[in-house]
Amino acid sequence: MKGTSTSSVDIVLPVPTSPISTSQTSSPITKPTQPTSLQSEPLIDNDSGLLWTGSIEIGTPPQSFIVCFDTGSADLWVASSQCNGCDAQDTYDASSSSTSQEQQGTFQISYEGGQDVTGPIYTDTVSVAGVNVSGQYFSPVTQASDMSNEFPLDGILGMGWPQLSNLQQDPYFFSAISQNAVQQGVFGFYLAANNSELYLGGTDSTLYTGSIEYHALASDSEGWWQIANASFLVNGQSAASGFETIIDSGSTFMYAPVEAAAQVYGTIEGAQQTEEGFYMFPCSSAPTVAFSWGGNNWEIPADSFNLGEVEEDYCLGALISADMGTNAWTVGDVFLTNVYSAFSVNQSAVGFATLA
Repeated sequence: MKGTSTSSVDIVLPVPTSPISTSQTSSPITKPTQPTSLQSEPLIDNDSGLLWTGSIEIGTPPQSFIVCFDTGSADLWVASSQCNGCDAQDTYDASSSSTSQEQQGTFQISYEGGQDVTGPIYTDTVSVAGVNVSGQYFSPVTQASDMSNEFPLDGILGMGWPQLSNLQQDPYFFSAISQNAVQQGVFGFYLAANNSELYLGGTDSTLYTGSIEYHALASDSEGWWQIANASFLVNGQSAASGFETIIDSGSTFMYAPVEAAAQVYGTIEGAQQTEEGFYMFPCSSAPTVAFSWGGNNWEIPADSFNLGEVEEDYCLGALISADMGTNAWTVGDVFLTNVYSAFSVNQSAVGFATLA
């Protein structure tokens, strides 16, 4: 998943994907002094936990798009009305927006799964759940390859840090902070079969109980929501420890380095590797697994870890082996559906809380 740069956007393929290019670090973000807004955006589970999408608006008057909100990348792109290879329901028409301005340069991003997109660079107004940002950099892409999608998707809105930006500009949420459009530099995810949401400018305390257990970003996080000192437990017993984790809302599953995945599945009776990094195990042996970062054990129940039967009496596991060029694991929606997650720019931390 991670080489010299990583941004996981696992939309269709069950493999981690990463942009090849990197960008320079953007200027520091300051905390807003006069907060103005705190909003939630409903998210839709498109296919039993494979992809959550929500709506954004770009331009004046607003043009609406369905996007994936991805903590594993930092840029906003949507299909343009001139896009070749896009499979989008709605496309951006710059000539229809009075606030649209073309900028110098070309945006390009390539993913390990084989997908890539290219397009010009524009600025325009962007709104998510009423949180309005002006002059936001994004790309209305004109060329896309291997982006055919069975889900309704017009683009991706990256929620990662500026260091990940291929546009070399502040991502949308960082712009919202600097423009004083949110009350706090925090956003939260609640991912479920129904009533899912992205909460901007704070956390939705009606959706979790107790306090949020925050963990500071690792010193080598390089723009990812990456936290250290992780342990992975199988049926309450430690199966791996001392690694870092990238918390990625744009990935469906969980990914571990090849040796770590083999170590984990070695603790599950009857487990054996199949194709493309997947492992299967006797369905009767489906384990309860958990992550810990030195505090609570955050469980993933057996029915979440078990992706379903693939052979008679054998089921696939949601932890996938991948040669990622790093010891960091990718932790996606299979985990995030079992917690309330909070991403704090102000604290440079990721937090988890028990679902209400």
